[in-house]
Amino acid sequence: MNKIEDIKNKPVEYYHCKELECRIKTCIINLPVNYRLAIILRELEGLSYEEIAKLTNTNLGTVKSRISRAREKLQTELASYL
Repeated sequence: MNKIEDIKNKPVEYYHCKELECRIKTCIINLPVNYRLAIILRELEGLSYEEIAKLTNTNLGTVKSRISRAREKLQTELASYL
C-alpha cells in the first residue's frame, strides 16, 4: 500500500505546493467572470453541467463551452508549473 507523504516537514516541496496553489488561485481570479463561475461550480463545487446551466440560467452548450475554455486558459497559464 502506498503512503501519501506529508510535505509539511519538507520545506522545498511545501513551498512549491503553496506556490502552485497561489498561482492556480490567481489564474482562476483572472478568468473572465462567466468562465470563472462555470469552472468554480464544476471543479470546486462539484455541480453537474445541467445544474450549472439551471443555476446560471444558461443553456447546456454554453456551460460546456465556458468550462472547456476556462480549462484551456488555466492549462496554458499553468503549463510552466506542471
